[in-house]
Amino acid sequence: PDECDIAHGSSEDTNGNGIPDECECQGDLNGDGQVGVEDLLIVVANWGYTGSNPADINNDGIVNTQDLLEVIAVWGECP
Repeated sequence: PDECDIAHGSSEDTNGNGIPDECECQGDLNGDGQVGVEDLLIVVANWGYTGSNPADINNDGIVNTQDLLEVIAVWGECP
């Protein structure tokens, strides 16, 4: 199970949502199976937001340039 993989350290869960990072499509903020313009617009709409926010892709506590770069880096269909 995912929670065991995370607990034993065989899988990372950088956003703390209980799903191993390798099972997620980082950057797919609207859940449509691909990273595209809509996801980019979600990051822009939440720009500067501090605290817990799905647009804070790298989980550093603020939606900023790093999150925008994360979206661009994984642009396209999710594996």
